[in-house]
Amino acid sequence: MPETVVSFQSLPPEYQQVIKLAQERYKIDLSPLQELAGGWSGAIIYLVRVASIESGKVEHLIMKLDRKRPMASSDEISRHEAVQQLSPPGFTSQHIPDMVYDRVEADNALAIFYTIAGQSLHNFRTLSSFKHQHHLESLFFATNHFLLDEWNANLKFEHVGHPQDLLKRWLGFRLDPGQKIEAFLHEVCRLHPATPGFIVQGNILPNPLQYARSPGLWGTVRPGDAIVGLQHSDLNTNNILARFSRQGNQLDGYYIIDFALFKEDMPLLFDHRYLEMSYLVHAIERSVFTSVLNLIVRFGEHDILETELTPIEMSGVNAAIQTGRTAFEAWVRDKHPSLQDDLWGQYWLAGTAAGLSYCHKAGQADEIRLAGLIYAAANLKRYFELFHIPMPTEASQLYAEGQIGSKAGSSLSLASPAAKKSHNLPTPLTNFIGRTKELAEVTELLQQPEVRLISLTGPGGTGKTRLALEAGWALLDQFPDGVYFIDLAQISDPSMVATTTAHSLGIREGGSLPPLDKMKDYLAGKKFLLIFDNFEQVTKAGADVSQLLAAAPGMKALVTSRIPLNVRGEREYPVLPLNTPPNLPKTLGETLEYESIALFRQQAQAVQPRFEVTPENQQAVVEICRRLDGLPLGIEIAAARIKMLSPQALLKRMDQSLNLLVGGAKDLPDRHQTLRQTIAWSYDLLSTQEQVLFTRLGIFAGGFTLEAAEAICEPMGNFDVFSGVEVLLNNSLLRQVPAVDDEPRFDMLQTIREFALEKAGEAGIVTELRWTHCNYFAQLVESEMGPGLFGSFSVIWLQRINKEHDNFRAALAWAMQHPDEGIWPSIAMMNALTWFWYRYGHLKEGVEWTARALAITEELGESPARALALGGRSYLALWTGDLNVSTELGRQAVEMSQRLKFDTGLSMAKLGYGTTLINQGKDREAYTHLVDAVELFDQQNMAWAKGTALVHLANASLGLGNPHQALQWLDMAKPFIHESGDVWVMAFGLNNYGEVYRTLGDYEKAEQYYHRTEELYQQADARGDQVRLIHTFGYIAMHKGNYEEARALFLESLNGFRELGNHRGIAECLAGLASLATEQGQYEWATPLLGAAQKQLDAISGVWWPADRVEIDRVREQIQSALKEKYDGLWNQGQAMNVEDAIAYAVQGT
Repeated sequence: MPETVVSFQSLPPEYQQVIKLAQERYKIDLSPLQELAGGWSGAIIYLVRVASIESGKVEHLIMKLDRKRPMASSDEISRHEAVQQLSPPGFTSQHIPDMVYDRVEADNALAIFYTIAGQSLHNFRTLSSFKHQHHLESLFFATNHFLLDEWNANLKFEHVGHPQDLLKRWLGFRLDPGQKIEAFLHEVCRLHPATPGFIVQGNILPNPLQYARSPGLWGTVRPGDAIVGLQHSDLNTNNILARFSRQGNQLDGYYIIDFALFKEDMPLLFDHRYLEMSYLVHAIERSVFTSVLNLIVRFGEHDILETELTPIEMSGVNAAIQTGRTAFEAWVRDKHPSLQDDLWGQYWLAGTAAGLSYCHKAGQADEIRLAGLIYAAANLKRYFELFHIPMPTEASQLYAEGQIGSKAGSSLSLASPAAKKSHNLPTPLTNFIGRTKELAEVTELLQQPEVRLISLTGPGGTGKTRLALEAGWALLDQFPDGVYFIDLAQISDPSMVATTTAHSLGIREGGSLPPLDKMKDYLAGKKFLLIFDNFEQVTKAGADVSQLLAAAPGMKALVTSRIPLNVRGEREYPVLPLNTPPNLPKTLGETLEYESIALFRQQAQAVQPRFEVTPENQQAVVEICRRLDGLPLGIEIAAARIKMLSPQALLKRMDQSLNLLVGGAKDLPDRHQTLRQTIAWSYDLLSTQEQVLFTRLGIFAGGFTLEAAEAICEPMGNFDVFSGVEVLLNNSLLRQVPAVDDEPRFDMLQTIREFALEKAGEAGIVTELRWTHCNYFAQLVESEMGPGLFGSFSVIWLQRINKEHDNFRAALAWAMQHPDEGIWPSIAMMNALTWFWYRYGHLKEGVEWTARALAITEELGESPARALALGGRSYLALWTGDLNVSTELGRQAVEMSQRLKFDTGLSMAKLGYGTTLINQGKDREAYTHLVDAVELFDQQNMAWAKGTALVHLANASLGLGNPHQALQWLDMAKPFIHESGDVWVMAFGLNNYGEVYRTLGDYEKAEQYYHRTEELYQQADARGDQVRLIHTFGYIAMHKGNYEEARALFLESLNGFRELGNHRGIAECLAGLASLATEQGQYEWATPLLGAAQKQLDAISGVWWPADRVEIDRVREQIQSALKEKYDGLWNQGQAMNVEDAIAYAVQGT
């Protein structure tokens, strides 16, 4: 039975907030009666009592609570109304409930209220709540009937040319490069997304993502007919409400809710299969995961899986699913017997789409996403068998047999050990054409001991990047520590190469160690291959690459550049265009053997799947490729026009255009002229508005969203930017690139972007574009992204800012170069990006930007902008360990803000200044500033900042020796932290509870808080905080008597802090190892190490955090008592060590 509940107090804060908002808005009082559904989907459905405060009227409604995606604009009401209008009247009245109020939304949650006219709601339950086998089978049978015979009684037929067309209709952007399915294969399964097939339990299954993207893989397929109509699009087990008669045998009510994703004129059967997949996910919650997986794999072998072939523990789940399939089989046989193959084919393809939809759900556990992937592959296998499509002959193990988690949420080893390679290589969407000789030569050279640096050189568009990537994929086994791709396309400052490289390897800045030195330390002793792309803009950084190679004998570098680096040891490898036929070959087969022809064919099929090189168009295709000198980018741009033009017509247009363009850019090399002419030719074929759009889009650095494109191109009037972007994408002048969320993202190749900027220069609009771009990103980060950094979706907002980082760099640089007009955008961006620079470890860059902000505001004198610049630079100094600078600038920021009565700047300045003082052990002085900050944040209604300041007050109290006062401050902080919803500040608060209890000696309670902290820091991607927590766990292990574990944890944390260049953290770990040695009675070994640790902390004018201070004071007293006169000499021995000597001493052990 559904669970009876008496209050909403156990709900997450965001759900409680949206309930409160609904009560205030509609003047009602809500009380829960029953919980109808809740769990894996994130949604919770209640039967609620609703009492009108004004009239006293009481009614019972169904309330659905769900989380709202950030930046998602809802039209729930209009979609619900559209469903009611488009559905047959009888279906609307019998199976679609009415919405009682408008949808209620809070910051990150929503509530929807439904009623069913003329009926009591007490016995309605969601499909997921039913347990009786008869009920479940009845619901699956009924769903088939209601969806096909009633809701889509007026379904239509549509001719479909290729099965891939249906998958693209259902899945849309989910198939795009960089989206979550590709990332799951790439990052979790550790497989190349272009892998043709998977091996699962000894069976070969086709890779559904690759087949959904590549029509050429299917071979020859016949066209067919599909049924089309109304689609719910999210018909999961929580979106069907049902009731059975009192006797329990007859279905007495069936309603569908939540039409937020409703679509019309869609290929049908997706809802059937999505419901089936959601029921399997529901089964994963209640069963052994491997049993569900076994069932899914067997689905790939049978249309209707008989009971005797079903794993016994899955017999009930299978029976419910097979009831739905049997109902569909009967419907096809009775209604459309001549179309059985076509409709069963549509059924299997719909299952493929439903499984991939679940694989796309990044918020679900890896087990569920894996189940979706295998479900999609099993359905595609059924389609292949139905239409005799050959299975792939190449396949990779999808996960390690025997290492898979037994329960949902348990740890899962997805890839086989051999497939788990460390890399960040982007996945190409097309097959690698030709270059067999070049690839073999480059990979062979990189495996020769004496070859450390290879530069692939040639003009833009010759395919240098693709060749480098293929070499990286081929050499994964040869570089056990990783193969990493460093994209330098948007970098023009050579000093940024080391920072960009560090971030590409996942190394974040911390401490005072320069990024290049940090990289040397990190790479030393490891075997890496680093691929630097587009080095021609930063050739002065070639010396940095040489230094890295010298510091790391096991490292090698592969560089792409239009010019060589001209450094010692460089091996230049010119990349030539693809080969083209010298004359027209005698046979079509000979023509297709040439690399340029094969590439043209592949790219043409990407826009026109049925395109083929034939005897009739063979000569035109050959001539096109020859005219383009075999340049891959030029061929790609030309082939994109096959969607509208035959090869013969394309050649004719090229002849006319290229002849006119011959006079341009004569100072460029011949091949570069050819490429530029090809881009210009494609540009000339655009409409005038499309040309203007293309020109303006060149202003973006590192890509753009449609929203940004519309804002920057607003002066174009009523032009449809979306359609224009689609045209540019179809003509290979844009490419789609990975995005953070469901919003598509686009970018230009560097060569094409240079042409766009050249056109902007000719039009005299560069300055206007720079300011439009700058002001847009300043407004974006100030009004949306900045506030978003401190809420429930902070992780996503950080990812979005990281994706736009190159745009912010360009906007900041322009604004600071023009301070007369650029003060506001400079300060707005700096103020909002400061926290991003800290969280993502861009500390050196943050120091440089905040220093430049200080410089451009100096002439302003006392002003809010100057106060914010002082505060921003102070924060960066704090985070890089430069406490003296942080103290001085922080003091100035506080005093200036006070004189200006600038409370917004004052609150943040006092928080930063107080935190710096705590780091210096000046807890009493810090206390006063933090109390002021709390009062100001309270007035400004800034929950996140108030909670943070209260936690720092707890730190100050702990430093003053008052742990119980510290607990009171933490208790005060708790509601504000939860109100913010930010996982980082939640972790910060919990960690400090652990620190207080460790200070009190309650290690068991401290450990409980630390473990909760660990989970949240992982969610927040807080690398530096996680590293410090490992050190803290070292102390917990020590106090439990687990000395070996404690040493391992201290050393792991030490290595992490060393990689981050965090000298404070290094000192803390050295002190921890000294404490451990003291605990074991090794006083003479511990004393020099503790002396060395103290020296490191003194060097940054820091003091020990209170919980560590208790440990270290105890240790120091113990060893002084034990060693007596020996103590001073051993202490001074440690004080004489530099940091590397101290680390070596610690690692060597006693």
